[in-house]
Amino acid sequence: MSLTPDSAPGQREEESILLDDAGVDPTVTGVLQRNGDALMFKKSTGAVDITQVGTDNKDLKVSATDTTAAFLFSKLIAANPSITLTKNNPGANETISIAANVSNIFSVTTLDAIALLSTTSSLPQDAFSGSSLSVVTAGDYLAFFEAEGRITNNNGIMAISVGLNGLNEVANSVHQYSGVNLGTTITIQRLNGLTPGNTVHGLFRKQASPGTVEIRSRTLVLMRIA
Repeated sequence: MSLTPDSAPGQREEESILLDDAGVDPTVTGVLQRNGDALMFKKSTGAVDITQVGTDNKDLKVSATDTTAAFLFSKLIAANPSITLTKNNPGANETISIAANVSNIFSVTTLDAIALLSTTSSLPQDAFSGSSLSVVTAGDYLAFFEAEGRITNNNGIMAISVGLNGLNEVANSVHQYSGVNLGTTITIQRLNGLTPGNTVHGLFRKQASPGTVEIRSRTLVLMRIA
């Protein structure tokens, strides 16, 4: 459509326009005028032809199948309590800040030892001489246990593992190392659903004869991941 001279000089809130869309009689004229917060086109005969309702039509959808359009801020959800969404400059040039409190998402505790321990037993032994990492906050964790050790005979095998609430080995956590020279091995185990009071241990044992297992510097790390 194109503008034509004002059909009513002196009326600031309306303009005469000429419809020139395909399929529309180009001789039809009318006025575009305010109707509250809307704009309304009237033919010269006074009949309503086109109406634009409202002034805010910037709602969005997440995808083509989204059934409800809304403003951006209401479409953003902080699924984790450690994430915050903040609307800045309300009523002006608004922006959205997204912040994550990493200290709440992850917490790490570490246990180290360097004293020499040894065993000839195939039963789990506490690698930290009675020490363990205690769970303070409920959640899911990763346990990392790294140990430097050796056995006194090439035909023997040493193993390290993670224990939960004592010398109870967590399934599928055993790593093996064999050789008379010092070597380092690491086991990583996910522990889901831990609660305050649970304890995580680093364990070692002699898995096969002969020889004696020796364990030296070692580190146990517990990281909360959820």
